[in-house]
Amino acid sequence: MQSVGAAVMLEERDLTPGKLADTIAELLSDPVKLKGMCAAAKGMAHPNATRDIAELAVSLAIRNPN
Repeated sequence: MQSVGAAVMLEERDLTPGKLADTIAELLSDPVKLKGMCAAAKGMAHPNATRDIAELAVSLAIRNPN
């Protein structure tokens, strides 16, 4: 998600309570950036993923009954 701008990644080795708080505060103070992140996340969505996977599983089961 980070690669498409939908998330911010904090490396565990760099993570401190202060760094986390600063990152959250920075995001909350920038509504334009948050809207962009939201749009990027929505662009990655697969709203019918569960149905598609179930249909694929059924299709494979029918083709290979053993």
